Amino acid sequence: MLPRLRAIALLFPLLLSSQARAQATDADALKLLGEVTQKYAKATRSHIEAVTETHNSSDLSSFWHKEFTIEYEAPGNRYVFGGRNASGSGLVVSDGTTEWELHAAYGEYINRPSGTFGHPFNDDPAAIQSEGPKERDAYFMRRNLGLFGDHLNAAHFYPDETIQVGDRQIRCFVVGFGSQDYPKSSYDLGNSTQDEKVWIDKARMLIVRTETTSDYRTFGTIGKGVVSHAVRTVDYPTVSLDEPLPDDAFRFAPPPDAKLVDNFTDQAAARRKAAGLPAPTTTVQRTQPAATPPSLVGAAIPDLTLFASDGRSLDLRTLRGRPVLLDLWATWCGPCLLEMPLIDRIYRFGKPAGLAVVGLDQDKNPADALSYLKKNSYAWDDYSDYHNGKYVSANLHPGGLPTLVLIDADGRIVYFHAGADDDPGLVAAVRKLGPAFAAAMDQAEK
Repeated sequence: MLPRLRAIALLFPLLLSSQARAQATDADALKLLGEVTQKYAKATRSHIEAVTETHNSSDLSSFWHKEFTIEYEAPGNRYVFGGRNASGSGLVVSDGTTEWELHAAYGEYINRPSGTFGHPFNDDPAAIQSEGPKERDAYFMRRNLGLFGDHLNAAHFYPDETIQVGDRQIRCFVVGFGSQDYPKSSYDLGNSTQDEKVWIDKARMLIVRTETTSDYRTFGTIGKGVVSHAVRTVDYPTVSLDEPLPDDAFRFAPPPDAKLVDNFTDQAAARRKAAGLPAPTTTVQRTQPAATPPSLVGAAIPDLTLFASDGRSLDLRTLRGRPVLLDLWATWCGPCLLEMPLIDRIYRFGKPAGLAVVGLDQDKNPADALSYLKKNSYAWDDYSDYHNGKYVSANLHPGGLPTLVLIDADGRIVYFHAGADDDPGLVAAVRKLGPAFAAAMDQAEK
């Protein structure tokens, strides 16, 4: 028996016997889904290709849409994010030193230092331009599969199927869930409904298809609205997690007709100029810079006592003499959960060198945070931010979640960042704590 099947046989004995199929419970389905999605959440190397088809129909309209998406990711700031559809194509490639972005339809590409595109929550349109399917979709592909069905109360087995994905016939477990299977507090679609199904390759225990079916009502100024039906199917003909990747995958070769530019051409302005049209007479100007959280780098960590729901407390001053990574987070914060696998690697490899990791959650119910950490085998200590009617982290002035604070052994803040958009910066800050931590991060990135 293959190692993965042996592991599944131990975890899910009921699934491997068709005679015992009726005995499989919702808990078994939820456990299977959780085990599979964690492979995606914790992978340090990946190659995933996806084909997405969306069908949307109502009494008044109908459309079909198809899109191709590809990603490679490897340690050392190496990645490929790309996609194409009827609107165009986009591609970002990094070899660990240089990052290239290609807009094929315009015949232009730019280069910049690796890691520049690794800021997917930057909403400044001047900072990131893309065409066709956004490269961000590729960036989030593996991460979203790692969160697929997160927060579910239940999942359900459907009959096993053999499906065609790409050029292969694949025998699959099928797991489904709907809006009714989420806690109402975290998932409320109003008058709409949504159901999802996941096809899991029995041989590799990887997701090879997902399907989302939605029915929703759109309201306008006339009548009582139109009910629309949407089906979004995503096939994954290529999925590789934590397997060797060829160096060639991260090499950029521009098309022969593409030219290197300092900045992408403003295509809207170019079209206006070609048509002899004047520039817009009104522009929106930002009178003040966007608000950013204050940086506390260089400051001493404020006196901070953390409290857990079971009565434990922690005065951060008692950790003086060893570095501490403080993570302000919440289970309802998607970017926080995307950051968890990285924090887990930093914790596991940094702990032997003396690094402490401490979570400070902002969940209304502390049990939600503890349940999430336990389900995902995250073993660092976690405390509740809210205590005796106030937030204990208020003097850290978090500008958003997650907020990550790295404190050195002398109690000084050496890294302070709000948002899940600076993985390279966080790892670099841990490296600077000393040779033992640099070696630990080398291991964490392998």
